[in-house]
Amino acid sequence: MRIDQLDPMDRKMLMVLQYEFPFSAIDPYETVAEKLGISVDEMLQRLQALKKAGIVKRIGFYLNPRSRRRSVALIAFKGGSVDVAEKLCREDDEITHCYEREGGGDWRIWIVRRAPSMEGLLEWASAFARKIGAVRFEILEATRVYRLSVKYDLYEGVSRAGPYTRVVLNPPSPEELGIEPSIPRDLRSLPLEPRPYHRIAEKHGLPVEQMPRIVELLLEKGILGDPGLVLDGHRLGFSYNGMVIVKPVGEVSKACEVIVEKVPEATHIVSRRAYPPDTRSAWAPTCYAMIHAVSREKLDAIYRRIQGEIEAREIKMLISVRDLKPGAER
Repeated sequence: MRIDQLDPMDRKMLMVLQYEFPFSAIDPYETVAEKLGISVDEMLQRLQALKKAGIVKRIGFYLNPRSRRRSVALIAFKGGSVDVAEKLCREDDEITHCYEREGGGDWRIWIVRRAPSMEGLLEWASAFARKIGAVRFEILEATRVYRLSVKYDLYEGVSRAGPYTRVVLNPPSPEELGIEPSIPRDLRSLPLEPRPYHRIAEKHGLPVEQMPRIVELLLEKGILGDPGLVLDGHRLGFSYNGMVIVKPVGEVSKACEVIVEKVPEATHIVSRRAYPPDTRSAWAPTCYAMIHAVSREKLDAIYRRIQGEIEAREIKMLISVRDLKPGAER
């Protein structure tokens, strides 16, 4: 389905739930329904239909894996069988993104994976490279996440970050805040039913009135992030995505800050370095940004703006040509 084929009320509803999700309300769905001028039941029926169609993935929050003391990194592979990589990616629950990309020469397979430690990621990447026949791999760990907010402007046909984009690299654990660790996991995907916080409060024996404050605290501390609706952009025609790699003349941090200020369409903005630190890297240090659009023309226009804003030694956009793990938990 293209975004211009959406029912007008559905389009408005999806935009409000993405960009104006009232997470601090006792009943966020009721608040949104009132804003839309429809009943909660009608809104939930619309959401259920869109979820059945695969357009709505969930409503909730990004759960920062580092709050569970998990490491996560982008890993690039040079050479190797894309078909074998696809099979292995689909079997691995710790992989959240797995793409074949063009524009980076023989570096075609790009994976984001979690593990208990960076050493564990290094061991995994070495084994994965052998299995697919890659001649080389690089682990690119984040030194700072400037933005993470994967949302889609359903009127303009481009990605556009939401208002809560901050990601903490080393957040506390829920236990350190005196919060049961399963609560943030439950908040990741709220039930599509009236009063969604009530079910979570009942499960944990808490007064529902405490839930908004718990949510606000988890957001403040960086355990949760990016509240609201999560869409499957590809099903709405956002078929083009580019991974922009910037090696600036000056500091990587400044390049990332420029993209934050000038390019709201960038859904991820991350400074990265090679791991282990003494690795001779083809890709780091770098500022990394992701952009999405419904057409190559729109994608190229965003990329040209990035090029025009940053003085770089090298800047490339690697285009996704194949999602090797569609529908992955993200």
